[in-house]
Amino acid sequence: MHHSACVALLVFACLSACNPEQSNFPCDYEGRCPGTLRCHAETGTCFAVVGCVAPLVECDGACVDIARDASHCGGCSAACAGGLKCVLGACTASSAACDFCYPGLECVDGQCSCAGRGVLCSSVICIDTQQSVVSCGACLQPCTMAGAVCRSGQCACPGGTKACGGKCAEVASDPNNCGDCGVACSSGLRCERGVCVTSCTLNPSDVCSDGRCWDLAVDSAHCGAACAQCAPAEACDAGRCDCRPGAVRCGAECTDPASDALNCGSCGRACGTGEACVGGTCTCQGGLERCGAGCVLAASDSANCGQCGRTCAGQSCVAGACAPSCPLGWPTCDGGCVDGMNDPRNCGGCGTTCAPGETCVDGSCRAEHPALGCSSCPCDVCSDGYSALCCTRQGVPFCINALRCPR
Repeated sequence: MHHSACVALLVFACLSACNPEQSNFPCDYEGRCPGTLRCHAETGTCFAVVGCVAPLVECDGACVDIARDASHCGGCSAACAGGLKCVLGACTASSAACDFCYPGLECVDGQCSCAGRGVLCSSVICIDTQQSVVSCGACLQPCTMAGAVCRSGQCACPGGTKACGGKCAEVASDPNNCGDCGVACSSGLRCERGVCVTSCTLNPSDVCSDGRCWDLAVDSAHCGAACAQCAPAEACDAGRCDCRPGAVRCGAECTDPASDALNCGSCGRACGTGEACVGGTCTCQGGLERCGAGCVLAASDSANCGQCGRTCAGQSCVAGACAPSCPLGWPTCDGGCVDGMNDPRNCGGCGTTCAPGETCVDGSCRAEHPALGCSSCPCDVCSDGYSALCCTRQGVPFCINALRCPR
């Protein structure tokens, strides 16, 4: 398993070990969960890995990295004295605080940091605590309400729903919370537009076979005579799933050619590895620059170190300059070290190439989607439709299924 994957797993493993119920929220429409949470096939809810995952070990009920934790250096009961640092399980007097940062972290003012892209959690991983449902407002503090989203560091229910009894209830049609939390309709009655009624006028034939008075004309989760679940890029209009305003149909999918890397500028025109679609034109993703026909990470590309065409003979490229050795945690590929946390051609390991429409974020290829109908973040399409974050590139919002926004 790649280092980045291990880091992500160990974070969520600790979360689950502390409180296994905290990750119980719905999977998205494709059966996916944010980060490294997994979707339970029977319940349709996300769950975390149980127990500490290597390289962490359990010490007094907590998951600890004995290779780096000065309070548990090399073992649970071994603590470094006199301000010594823990490096690879041994206490050392090194004064360079950033010499031993985990891959993906940056050195800011002599400290390992997320450099403004998320909050450092468990000293190993950066998470956007302003909008991530697995760490909303604080590290490893997930939204436990079914259907909740994270807005500005607060767990909240999306539009049309209200927090009732540990879930986001649709008070317009929920017979147990009709119009407001706890207002239950008497036996035999149904809830329509927040009022208990004897029969539904919106859905009199009960096409969804659940006894609910869904507004089949506009409800994207219960649309039309087939009670269809519209795709995230679609909305229910007059009982039919159709493209959201501003989107166009490319084959069977609705998208925005101005920002879709798989249909950039026109249907079927896909951008290459390391490229994003901005204004209908394929451009290099953040941190990359164009060399010839492709995009490269000049900060670590030994064939284009710092600038196109500058090669490092027998050396590696580190921070845009040729260096004799690789930083801690960087893999060696084809004789040179690569930044596996950000390089779309070696994302998480040698030769792992991100496909068109994906971005390398912290060592993992993450899918992007246009933020349809939104001109800025936050965007409901991202959190409700794709279980993803809303990020911006050159001022244009997009959705990405990651723990923090890419560079």
